[in-house]
Amino acid sequence: MDYKYIKDSFKYQKDFRGITLHAKSQRQLVEMALFFARKQNIPVSTLEFVYDLHVTRFGGHIFDLRKAGWVINTDTKKLDDGRTGNIYTLVARPDEDLQLFSEE
Repeated sequence: MDYKYIKDSFKYQKDFRGITLHAKSQRQLVEMALFFARKQNIPVSTLEFVYDLHVTRFGGHIFDLRKAGWVINTDTKKLDDGRTGNIYTLVARPDEDLQLFSEE
């Protein structure tokens, strides 16, 4: 899926790391956040999903994306205040080849 702006009616318009995401559903917001976070080489945290994108049911969307063939890595990270939180990294989408090792 190519995430370019298409003139259409969008239900969601959220700012995420300096990029304005236009989406028709919360699942599409989760897809786009994971995609652009991978381009920036920075994983998406639980707090970003909840507070920046206002998607509180993101775990269900990640579950559905994994069932659809998306490879998403989940890691636990210790926060500065001692609490722990999860971070999510997109490894590959269904339309991409998964390369575990570089060809070099």
